Amino acid sequence: MRDFSLTPRSEGTREPRPVADPVQFTLAQIKAHFDESLASIQSQFDVAEDLKTNGKTDECKDIWRSQIVFLEGILDFYLHQIIKYALYQMFLERWTKSKDYEDLQISIREVEVALKSIENSETADESKKWFYEYLNNKFYYNSLVPLKYFQRQIKLLDMDFSDIMKTAFSTKNDGERFMKNFSSRRNDIAHRFDRSLSSAEKNDISREYVEECISGVRSIVYAIHNKAEEKDRTSL
Repeated sequence: MRDFSLTPRSEGTREPRPVADPVQFTLAQIKAHFDESLASIQSQFDVAEDLKTNGKTDECKDIWRSQIVFLEGILDFYLHQIIKYALYQMFLERWTKSKDYEDLQISIREVEVALKSIENSETADESKKWFYEYLNNKFYYNSLVPLKYFQRQIKLLDMDFSDIMKTAFSTKNDGERFMKNFSSRRNDIAHRFDRSLSSAEKNDISREYVEECISGVRSIVYAIHNKAEEKDRTSL
């Protein structure tokens, strides 16, 4: 007779997954990541047009909807990268420290990590790596795109929200309106498959709308990035 009894599982035999140190990217690399991602999103227009040409209009519109979700993703990723870069520059005293930077709260555990890092480091740069890791962990799970959070991040960067919006759009109000509408539409698509809560019908979408969103997001990122490059130049 075959023995179908289960063999006890060995405990503590799994190798721990190595945790890679977060990479400290330059401003040029951060912008390149955004531009590469944006180009990838724009390439999906070709897929959508092929579907539309073959009479698959619903499938075409779903591609456009997916572009909105991905677009919010690359904006969020850019904000995470530029915030880590900026705060690290403040930590190194290369950028002027914003008030929100000075109000950052840090746990005792992180203080212990910092002290051990300083004690075990051979160079001054190595002794500061703990702070970049702290930033990476602090902002990892936060979504930074909704308007109220976005405004806080701009302030954290020691930038003026009104200036960013006026550079990216005609007026501050236009910028706020775009951010609210873009974030709301992204949520409708991601959480409700773009269906109306009252009728369950899908909201319509067009290529022109997606192109407007791409233009708006690109303008916001470039406005922030130009300010960051200006800060880098004045710190030299």
